[in-house]
Amino acid sequence: MSERSAFRIPIRLNMRYGENGTYHDGIVNNMSESGICVLTEHISMTDNSLLRIELPVKNKHLILSGKLARVFQSRFNKRGLGIMLIDPPQEYIDYIEELLLTL
Repeated sequence: MSERSAFRIPIRLNMRYGENGTYHDGIVNNMSESGICVLTEHISMTDNSLLRIELPVKNKHLILSGKLARVFQSRFNKRGLGIMLIDPPQEYIDYIEELLLTL
């Protein structure tokens, strides 16, 4: 199991993710500069699936690219995905830095 490389920020944020033009809704459970943890009922991808992520940030939607890193079931029977981001844009990094200042 790989070690996480960035501090995770707990947050609840509606989002969409998908592959090959099919999208699903999810809730961001926590996020960092390098990844996003998403709670969702739809889990049909395989490890390393490439995903397109639509994340609402400051009254607009950021489009991110990511790779499915893991599928999990939490202790509260919530299912979810760990998504490793691929080259997140500076606007996303700035958003994470702003969130860190509020903790």
